[in-house]
Order: sequence, then structure tokens, then C-alpha cells
Amino acid sequence: MISYQTTSAALGLLVAISILLLVRRDHLHSRHAVWWIVIAAAVIVFGFFPRIIDWLGEALGVAYPPVLALVGGIALLLIKVLLQDLENTRQERQIRRLAQRLAIYEEGATKRRGPIHCRQARAINLKKESSSGLDPDSRCLSFVCWSCKMVIYVRW
Repeated sequence: MISYQTTSAALGLLVAISILLLVRRDHLHSRHAVWWIVIAAAVIVFGFFPRIIDWLGEALGVAYPPVLALVGGIALLLIKVLLQDLENTRQERQIRRLAQRLAIYEEGATKRRGPIHCRQARAINLKKESSSGLDPDSRCLSFVCWSCKMVIYVRW
């Protein structure tokens, strides 16, 4: 029978190797990889030396020391989720600002060269056979050219 010590050490090594392969193939950014390598190292250390958890549990006054590892793991995962949400919020803010700057730039470019008139626009007609038996012409989008009030239909 394989002991839990060997199993957790093997899992830690497997996680560490997987993380290194993901970083090497550029699937995982190195900033995120450091976090996961630290976690894998902790799993390896606690796997080879499980008495560390027992010693920490006794030092902190925990009645059942293995619960300390579970609570610590959940706390670390919550911190990781919080950090990811902060990063996601920062990126969304940056994307929104870039979109606003692009809209301002495009508005300025439109004012310099004038609006695109419907005669300059190309008609798009993507005909697709209707599998439901409906008339294919019933599925279309319409756009209005505000300079000449002409309606442009796009069918698919």
C-alpha cells in the first residue's frame, strides 16, 4: 500500500513539472507560474515531511492538525481568486480606456475625411440556404445611411 506521504510528494512533483512545461510552452505567464511553483513546492515539502503540519497544528492549538492544511489551502485559493479579480478589473479598465481613445480617434478621422456615404459602402449579400424552410430573404439586417436616408440591407 502506498502511503499518503509518497502520494502527496508525487503529486507535488507532477504539479511542478506541469507548471514548468506550461511556462516553457508559453501557455502560462511567469508571473502566475511563480505562485503555482510555490504551491507545488509546499505540497512536496509537506508530502515528504508530514510532521511539519502536525507540529504547526500543535503550535497553533488546532485539535486536528490535518484541518490546518485544508484551511490554509482554501485561504490561499481565496487570495489567488482575489488577485485574479483585481487583475481582471485592471485589464477591463485598460480595455475600456483604449476603446474610448479609439472612438475619439475614429471620430476625428471621420471629421477630417467626411462620413462614409452609402454609395461608397459595398452591399454585402451572404446567401445561405435556409434549412428550416423559411425564406432566406427574411433574415437580414438593415442599416440606414443618415446622410441620404437610404436603407442598406445585409442578408445571410
